[in-house]
Amino acid sequence: MKQLYLSCLSVALLALGSVSVQADEITVFLLAGQSNMAGRADADNLAAGLRRPQSEVQLFDGTTNADSFRPLAPDSGTDFGPEVTFGQSLIASNPDARIALIKSADGGTNLSNDWDPNQQNNNYTAFTDTVALGLQKLADQGHNVTIGGMLWTQGETDAFGNRTQAQYANDLTEFIAAVRGSYGQDLPFFLSRLSDNQTAITTAGYNSVRAAQDQVAANDPNAFLIDTDGFGIKSDDLHFNAQGQVSLGEAFATAVSEVVPIPEPTTAGILGVSTAILLIRRTRPVSRPGPSVRF
Repeated sequence: MKQLYLSCLSVALLALGSVSVQADEITVFLLAGQSNMAGRADADNLAAGLRRPQSEVQLFDGTTNADSFRPLAPDSGTDFGPEVTFGQSLIASNPDARIALIKSADGGTNLSNDWDPNQQNNNYTAFTDTVALGLQKLADQGHNVTIGGMLWTQGETDAFGNRTQAQYANDLTEFIAAVRGSYGQDLPFFLSRLSDNQTAITTAGYNSVRAAQDQVAANDPNAFLIDTDGFGIKSDDLHFNAQGQVSLGEAFATAVSEVVPIPEPTTAGILGVSTAILLIRRTRPVSRPGPSVRF
């Protein structure tokens, strides 16, 4: 009887060994900036395929459905930003990946004060609080998280305020350093440049901010400039329309795909009951090239 019991146990363990579990790898991208990152484009102007919920991409913005991540999907009658086609484009290139977006954006905000990391209770504080809450939620769900990069769309308000090239370049450099101090020293930083279609900005600050954005990207090997010239613009000559936001999201995704490896879920065989428990509880670091930070 004892021999029969051991034989049955061996068969059971072999059967368990054929079972696979997925390590829940998820790559997070941080999104921040002012109105063109928040989005001023009408979701009803999106093609039907872009309005569908993207179950593979989860969004957390700390304001809408603030208690949880939700599948990325623009609601009818609401505005949307670059996250829609950014998420969809990344999944098209990495169909088995899991992606989460944490977004904190506010229209009409400047980099010199509102996003200044050295000040308290401003947009930068709101951003870091939102990121901390989002990362904690993912950790509580048992996800193995990698922060893949930061997306930044901002500069209009500083241009209206006639910030000089030197001033904006210094502000942006300090901002990037603060972000990396929190989320990884080699974190890739993707910034969109003011568009030549934003003709509502008639001040000298327009050229100064554009030049500063070029300067910072050229001097930082892990900063990548997104050229938005020619992107669709609304009648206010300031905010991207639906097609402009589609283009912006796709441009961000193209740049990210060139420099950020996105891990896919991996499988591991279960050799026994106790081994299965260890595999389920274990967070497995991914060996991958390129800059990233894990939480």
